Amino acid sequence: MRQTMPPRIDFAASGSARPVDNLVLSIDAADVQSSVERALEAARGRPPESVDKRILHATRSRDFVAALGDQLGALYEEEADVRVFTKHDERNRAEFGMNELLYDVTVCRTTTVDAASSGKTLHYVTAPIWHVESELAKDSRQALFDFNKLVLGSAPLNVFVGPLVHDAASFLDVLRTPASCCQGRVFAALIPHPREWDQVRQPVHCEELK
Repeated sequence: MRQTMPPRIDFAASGSARPVDNLVLSIDAADVQSSVERALEAARGRPPESVDKRILHATRSRDFVAALGDQLGALYEEEADVRVFTKHDERNRAEFGMNELLYDVTVCRTTTVDAASSGKTLHYVTAPIWHVESELAKDSRQALFDFNKLVLGSAPLNVFVGPLVHDAASFLDVLRTPASCCQGRVFAALIPHPREWDQVRQPVHCEELK
């Protein structure tokens, strides 16, 4: 049975069997913040699809997630084995049977294997790179509901996107202990809630939690 395996950039100094991208070791909170800021600007630049506030806010959140997926995917644009999965992006559906792969954004490495009898080429995931979860309710309890998904994953790079709140330090402190349970590095990026996008622009707040 033929199987094509993608090349890797580097290997973990720890001796782990899983290859690690150079970005896993070199990226910092400023890099994550830049990606989030560019995604936010791209989403803000899209024309509103509805005057209904509930629909408008949901659409803005959707557009932001899609734009963040594009930003993270651009880091690997020269690497054909890297795929980006988001809920409303159908580019992977024909080969993987779905748009979204467990997380709001999943960036992962993939390869192929021959089907058992049909001779068709099947696609599968070999390793995660990024997992992103987003919850913009200004409520740390709601934040943890989504953050738990990052704990379950095995990506070396994780991002939780939450809301800008009055006391960011206290909000992030709630996430630090569960972040210590994640296998990889964990960043938190706090952005304005979509209902605040038409107001005075506030800077994105980004920190590495683990």
